[in-house]
Amino acid sequence: MRFKNYTLPVAFLFLLSCGGKKEQKVVIEPINVKVITMNYSGDAEQQISYSATVKESKEISLTFQVSGNITAVNVDKGQWVKKGQLLATLDGTTFTEQYNTELARQKLAQDNYNRINEVYKKGSIAEIKLVEAKSNLDQTTSTARAAYQNIVHTKLYAPADGYIGEKTAEAGDLASPGTSVFKLVKIEQVDIIVPVPELEINNLQKGQPAIIRIAALGNRNFEGKVDEIAVIAEDASHNYNVKVKVNNRDRQLKPGMIANVYFPAKGKSKGADSTTLSIPLSALQVNEQNQNFIYTVDKSSSTSVRRLVDCGPILNDRVMITHGLSSGDQVIIAGYQKITSGTPVKIIQ
Repeated sequence: MRFKNYTLPVAFLFLLSCGGKKEQKVVIEPINVKVITMNYSGDAEQQISYSATVKESKEISLTFQVSGNITAVNVDKGQWVKKGQLLATLDGTTFTEQYNTELARQKLAQDNYNRINEVYKKGSIAEIKLVEAKSNLDQTTSTARAAYQNIVHTKLYAPADGYIGEKTAEAGDLASPGTSVFKLVKIEQVDIIVPVPELEINNLQKGQPAIIRIAALGNRNFEGKVDEIAVIAEDASHNYNVKVKVNNRDRQLKPGMIANVYFPAKGKSKGADSTTLSIPLSALQVNEQNQNFIYTVDKSSSTSVRRLVDCGPILNDRVMITHGLSSGDQVIIAGYQKITSGTPVKIIQ
């Protein structure tokens, strides 16, 4: 039996099948990245921020000037009070009795002086007697006035508008002079206390503007100015407290609230009046030539671009960029570990 040779047709068909395949294009999946957009409009996210605490601008300790049992306390902690409002009262029975006694002595001294004065006018008594009577009248008058002031001091009034920030006594307690009964806080203007590290304190100056963001108020922004910069550091932290004054006419800012404070700085890259841009320190990288660089997004091609930058001071977890970035640039702050220049990227929230 003879076998037919099928080698050539099979090889020919194999070549045809290989030659008929279309060339497959490799598709590179874009890398997911997060970005921040540079903005010279004063966006607080691109300025240096510090954690801070809201504090009342003025605290007044309210005390009775005389001792006695408290008979009434008319306000509660946190209550808004007006100037002249009655806050608390002491039992004034003893002081009233003392005043009545001194008033009777004053009346007696007045009658005695009037009688001696009439006799003196007739020349029937020595002048020294008149002087003694006048001195006694003056003394009893002063004593009566002092006794009356004790009665006045049994009532404690608000010296100004404000909130009762603290209440340390109740009806039935014994009050004594100098012992605080209430603390009245004024918050029409508040202080923002900002602890600033020693390496950064010289970057701030009195009168410098600040933006205060309060998370408890829905990230509402307030404007303020640096009012005071401490010259002595706190012992434990070595931070210097900076006081920022903020108007608070609607009294939304409450003492104890946590704030983020941003100090805009002047930059070089966009002129003297532009706010220097800043980025998270983690997004800054260094190449083999010890040059600082970051990655930005090319909007037209959706690819990454390596860009050299010049850096300014590092404050907290952000670094100031003095050259190499412009307003509108999108800086990659997450996902940059997986990319090089020209890598397709996809921006995610």
